[in-house]
This record gives sequence, C-alpha cells and structure tokens, in this order.
Amino acid sequence: TIGEVASNKRNVFIDENVGIKVRNNTTDIASFGDNVTLAGGTITIQGTTGTLGDDRLVIGSANIEMYTNDAKVVDIVDGKISIGPAANAGATDGAVIGNIHLASGGAFIYGAATDDFVNVKSDGVDVVAAGVTQATFGATTVIGTSTDKVTLSSSGITIKENNADTITMASGVITVGSSTDKVTINGTSGISIKENNADTITMINGVVTIGSSTDKVTINGTSGITIKENNKDNISLVDGTIKIGVDENDST
Repeated sequence: TIGEVASNKRNVFIDENVGIKVRNNTTDIASFGDNVTLAGGTITIQGTTGTLGDDRLVIGSANIEMYTNDAKVVDIVDGKISIGPAANAGATDGAVIGNIHLASGGAFIYGAATDDFVNVKSDGVDVVAAGVTQATFGATTVIGTSTDKVTLSSSGITIKENNADTITMASGVITVGSSTDKVTINGTSGISIKENNADTITMINGVVTIGSSTDKVTINGTSGITIKENNKDNISLVDGTIKIGVDENDST
C-alpha cells in the first residue's frame, strides 16, 4: 500500500493477484487488473490532442456527456439520448436544432428549427413543418393539412380540398365532386353525373341517358335513340326509322 489508509485519505493498493487499486481509505476508486473499473463522483476521460479537455467523455450522476471541440454532441439522461450540436436530452422531446432524440416515446429528428421535425412513434410517423403536421404515416396515412389533404386507409382514398371531400375512391367506386354535384364511376353500375343533386347523365351497360326521369334522351346501342318530354316518348330513332309524336293509345 502506498499512501495513508484512513478516512478521506487516498492510497494505492498493489496486489499481485488482482492488480492495482486506487482507493479512498479502503473503498476502490479505480481498479486496474484484467478489467479496468473507475468509480466515484464525476469521471472524465479526455484526450491530449489539440486543446486539453476540448474532446472528452464525462460520466456524471444519471448522465453521460460527450464533447468535441468543447461542444456537447451526445447527451444521455435517464433513458433518453440526444445526438447533435448542443445536445440536450433533458429538453422536452429533446428539442434542439439538428438533433436526433431517442426516448421511450419514440424518436425525434430535428431540422433547422425545433418546430421542423420527424417523429417516429408507436404505429406511426409524423412529419411536422413550422409546427404543423404535414403528413402522418400509419394504418391511416394523411398527407396535407386539416383542410387540404390526401387520406389513405384500408377503406379507400380521399382527397380533401378547402375542407370538402372532392375525390373519393373506395370499394371500386370513384367519386369526383360534392354530394350534390359529382361524377361517380362504378365498375359495376356504370358512370353517373349528378348536378344540383339530380342524376343528369348516366352511362350503364352501353346505355347513355341525358336528363331527368320525365325529360331525357336515351341512347341505346341495341334499341336506338329515344327523346322523352313530359314523360312521353316524343321522338324515337330505331332501326333506321324515325318516329315523331306521341301515340295517345300507347300508355307509355
């Protein structure tokens, strides 16, 4: 033993079997043998290249810090880690410009401002710019803001503009427009164009209908063309024959 063995006295204990120990009284501060153990208050490991202490690793109480050129670039505190310039893992969500922050709530990647970031969280990823969520990726993916966005989910795709669903695609049906004025394309029942909440044009099974139920033009690839007015067939073109007028004996 080199030094005094007493309260608050440092000494070096040399044992040919276990190695060299630096102690406070009889408590090990550092042990050098098959393994190296350092214990005590704050532990600092620093290089000698460049300015002494500019590049260092500091192990403190519940935190670990790494510095390069005297600037902290890694900060670890109680289950959180931040990597980047001026890293601060203790900040809310590790919000520091140019940092990556990892914690139990997920991962944050910050850009040139703390309100520009990507948040990888449970079952999803958020992309935020200027504090506004611009995209969310998950079981339901949303690209855009609350009033102008594209939504993709297992139930289909919706494009919203000016806070109104303008285009929807679900179960093989495409709808373009509002509830009262729209085009509907259905792989089973054809195409319909609605205006002022009424079907104005329909195309189903090779038959084109223009107008309302009582006043309309019907174009049928098989049975010809019919013009109906006031719920009566006034003009018909069938097999090269044109019929004009209403047969009053015909109840149709």
